[in-house]
Amino acid sequence: MRKYWFIMKLAWQSSLVYRGERIVWLLLEIAPAVLMINLWQSLLRSGRIDQSQFSFLSAYYLVNVFISRVSGVNLEDKLIDDIKDGRISNYLLKPLSLPLSLFAQESSWRITAALYLLPLMPFFLPLIGSFTGLGVTHWQGIFFGLFILLSFLQKYFVAWIIGLTAFWIDESKSLVHARWMAEGIFGGIWLPLTFFPVWWQKIASFSPFYIWYYFPARLLLDPFPIPQIIKGMTVAIIWTLLLYLFARFIWSRAKFHYSAVGG
Repeated sequence: MRKYWFIMKLAWQSSLVYRGERIVWLLLEIAPAVLMINLWQSLLRSGRIDQSQFSFLSAYYLVNVFISRVSGVNLEDKLIDDIKDGRISNYLLKPLSLPLSLFAQESSWRITAALYLLPLMPFFLPLIGSFTGLGVTHWQGIFFGLFILLSFLQKYFVAWIIGLTAFWIDESKSLVHARWMAEGIFGGIWLPLTFFPVWWQKIASFSPFYIWYYFPARLLLDPFPIPQIIKGMTVAIIWTLLLYLFARFIWSRAKFHYSAVGG
């Protein structure tokens, strides 16, 4: 395990060296939330939504900025490029597990991403509180943290699976775009799922994307009943295990395929 701690350390140092890029990405994620809050504000002034709706929607987008920063995984593009260019051989020749190495890197980058958010917390937390008028209880915070952790694991497995499809699919980066679309329509990152028909919400609730954004944000701002939280946690755990097993299977097939074609 010491070698993976060392990889985490290297990723940490890299993120500190290129902090300008990290700040730019943070601003790019904040900008849409600010624009959406301005949109809801104009709808509030026109009377199309009421104050409680405006408060929930504004806080919802701010919470999703935090969720996206601390649980996001973006390893697919580099993994796809490494596979297509043959650079993956360099990793396979080392006495390291490639999945664990990438996981160590992603974990370190998520920690630094959370640290970059810290200076904004004195602004974000009072703003969210002013929108909702509610405090966050201990159990809400605990469940929220658990869902964020499971979301990170699921996103890592999905990114790993998408990246490995480059062994068989030439246009595998199209799957990255498909994942973004699924996050929007099943995860509620574009619009809260309350804007969608009830039947769509029920379908979305059984997808992993629902756990990534909508469920933890809603849990924090407008808590579900306990039975629904237990159902959400059960779905999250099942998806985490299924994605883990599928990721392992794809990796075993990918190594065999790479060796079979002379990699």
